[in-house]
Amino acid sequence: MDRVTDTRISLGNGGWILAEAIADSTFRIRMNETGHFPESPLIRYRIVNATIEPRGESRFMEVGNVTVVRAGRATLQIDVNDGQLRLYGPDGKEWLHTCCSPWSGSASGFGARFSLDADESLYGLGNVVPEKLDRRGLCVPMWAQKDLWTSAPIPFLMSSRGWAVMVNTTWRHTFDIGAATDDILIEGPSGELDLFLFVGTGYAELLEAYTDVAGKPQLLPIWMYGLNFCPRVQSSARDVLDDAIKFRRSGTPCDLIGLSADWMETDNVYSTAKR
Repeated sequence: MDRVTDTRISLGNGGWILAEAIADSTFRIRMNETGHFPESPLIRYRIVNATIEPRGESRFMEVGNVTVVRAGRATLQIDVNDGQLRLYGPDGKEWLHTCCSPWSGSASGFGARFSLDADESLYGLGNVVPEKLDRRGLCVPMWAQKDLWTSAPIPFLMSSRGWAVMVNTTWRHTFDIGAATDDILIEGPSGELDLFLFVGTGYAELLEAYTDVAGKPQLLPIWMYGLNFCPRVQSSARDVLDDAIKFRRSGTPCDLIGLSADWMETDNVYSTAKR
């Protein structure tokens, strides 16, 4: 008999939830107002992997007004009245819960609000606020800005309590991590709610589960891990050679000397035949 890995829930408030056991201790929760869940572009184009085979036990049970989804050592409970979520770790204790009903609709956009413990720390979201490692207290938009070439937001957040969340969307959205209130609010003005929830005993385990879904980092050529030097703007060919000579004379290993955009005939040319 085929293993059951998902369940579709008609909520008492008129919404629908599709819950899936993606892998051991990894869940996917989608919500909308129609009950039809076409796959997202990130999944269709295999940028995100949502077809991992659970190695451990995955079960779906109805207990009163609650749908229970078990994936290996972790358990997710979904209230069939309003869609509220409760996430339990391997110890059987509650590690995370929503503070109100999540929402997802064509007019309202999507959102979910999760509880925060007083001493909880949270990390992730990519290169958004490099001066503050702990993201608690921040309100962070997930949107790459063209004028900020170092802008690299990643909609993944992991907690010191052993859980993590990833938002599977290309729509603009925001993480409010205890900035406006004492909880976490994930919301976007458009699109549908599509979350991955992870449970792990530490950051390494959470990152391993996350990269099973989002993809493992690739090993770059070894010269990429050395010193990369970008000459000042408007450097001439002679200036670049002088910089290289200075590195050699000082005995400083330099693996890459980059050239700025002013070396091209036309700035910001996006062709593959730059001159």
